[in-house]
Amino acid sequence: MYYRNMLQNATMIKYRVLLLLFLLPAALWAQSRTITGVITDGVEPLDNVSVRIKDTGITTTSDEKGKYKIEANKGDVLQYRLLGMKEIEVIVEDVTRILNITMYPDFEELDEVVVEGRTKETQRDLALAYRLKKSVVRTSFGFVDAETSGGSIKVMAEDEINDSALCILDMIRGNFASVRVVGDCVTGGNLVIRGAGSINNPRTAIFDVDGLILQDAPIWLLPSQIKRIAILSGLGLTSKYGSSAAGGVVVINTSNTAQLKGPNGEQNYDYAKLRDNFVTEKPLTAEEAANYDPNYMREFRKAQSLEEAEALFEKFQESYGKYPFYYLDSYRYFAQERGAMAIADSIIARNYELFESNSPLLKALGYLYQEDNRHDKANEIFKKVFSQRSRYIQSYMDLAMSYADNENVTRATALFSRYNLLVESGQFPDSLEINALIDREFNNLLMRYSKDIMKKSNVKKVFVDEEEMQGTRLVFEWNDSEAEFDIQFVNPGDQYYTWHHNMEENYDQIVQEKQYGFSAIEYYMDNIMTGLWKINVKYLGNKSLTPTYLKVTQYTNYGTPQQSKKIQVLKLSLKNANMEFFKLNNRGVFSSKR
Repeated sequence: MYYRNMLQNATMIKYRVLLLLFLLPAALWAQSRTITGVITDGVEPLDNVSVRIKDTGITTTSDEKGKYKIEANKGDVLQYRLLGMKEIEVIVEDVTRILNITMYPDFEELDEVVVEGRTKETQRDLALAYRLKKSVVRTSFGFVDAETSGGSIKVMAEDEINDSALCILDMIRGNFASVRVVGDCVTGGNLVIRGAGSINNPRTAIFDVDGLILQDAPIWLLPSQIKRIAILSGLGLTSKYGSSAAGGVVVINTSNTAQLKGPNGEQNYDYAKLRDNFVTEKPLTAEEAANYDPNYMREFRKAQSLEEAEALFEKFQESYGKYPFYYLDSYRYFAQERGAMAIADSIIARNYELFESNSPLLKALGYLYQEDNRHDKANEIFKKVFSQRSRYIQSYMDLAMSYADNENVTRATALFSRYNLLVESGQFPDSLEINALIDREFNNLLMRYSKDIMKKSNVKKVFVDEEEMQGTRLVFEWNDSEAEFDIQFVNPGDQYYTWHHNMEENYDQIVQEKQYGFSAIEYYMDNIMTGLWKINVKYLGNKSLTPTYLKVTQYTNYGTPQQSKKIQVLKLSLKNANMEFFKLNNRGVFSSKR
């Protein structure tokens, strides 16, 4: 291919020289100039980008450093094309000499469908097929079927995987004819995929492990965790990863993504830095979102006095009296915006029958109590939820953490221990994501209250694992298991990572959540990037026309004696709008959305 391009370019140059010599007047020579530049994706250089003068056959390509050079005239239109990236056109002007081009991924079609012949498979279809078809793999950019992708994908399914291998390198070695393994399971290594890079300068593949992009082989992964391996080498399949995937991509699907760690045990990855994702759409501020609040909330905020607000509450109760979210909103208004706790409590007490048999509503109320640091009242709520949902994993975690908030360490420890026994006895699988989160909460409890536990139980020593992460930790929980939403983490450089909690893009996760009854996820903030982080949320609905309550517990100085936490709750009701939730400094300074 390299030599063919050279011959083509030589032919074009020869043709142009002859044409200029014999057909054009000498005066026109001055109009031609050499255009040079570097093409990148905003972070990395892009090679093999086609640079073409529009409506002519004159074409060149960028090299491995993203550099290109082309002869053009004033008024020519340069077209920059790379599969998977948005095409760019630039007009050559009289002063144009250097054109450094930034190209961006084109997701409009590829994110929605996979096309082969006349058939179209949506991401929803592929998500469903993933559990049944060995040829379907989940990449960082969605599901792909090796049978219909039209590109070069080689897949090793679970029943073909030898889990007695020491690491991923041994699993791949000898099983993919086009792949050469370099290194071993002790010192690490990488892979060279034939046909993915230059013969004279072979590039190593990158690894896509459940959406986490790595340059080095993840030799720390347990072979028993790996469920599917795929080798991607075609440009049409790897272009979305940018130039770092010039050597191909090894896609690894696992069964337990929450427990994945970096090569040195790191868990605080900044996912926003993995790709060229820059925020282009400003999210709704809290003030802007408030314009979409129910009419009664807007009227409450206009009240000049507490008495006027109470009168408005009674007035609107005639219309909204059977609507439990009216009372949750009213409680929050009187408790948080008016500081009238007695009125707020009276509102809930008089209408408690709307909540007492509805666990999601009770959890929403419990969240609001926790947000107000009213942990005694929250504990009563979570005891009620536990009695209604004793087979839900989340019930154990909620009640145990509620006991811990009330410094009832004995009961909290007993609940955590009881849950661990259920896992050990096979009542709950030990491979669930939520188990890692619960283990961390239990370990953190033991660390903070080890002296009290030893004193009360006459135990001489409490064994506590060394906390591997210290800094800012975020735990997100939601009251409704049907809720679908996106959480966007925007770093100080205005790049973002989005965790998709919806059926189309995270089907298996949601099925597992509902099967075992849990609704929580944790994240650590990257301590490398200083500045203000923004966390935004887009609500996608909950299969009914009701709000969902999303709670975040922010731990600062996590894993140290100075550990502290703050709880904040966001009511999700406005669908398909990206809204500000909260901001925080990477040193753990909390910034409220209010």
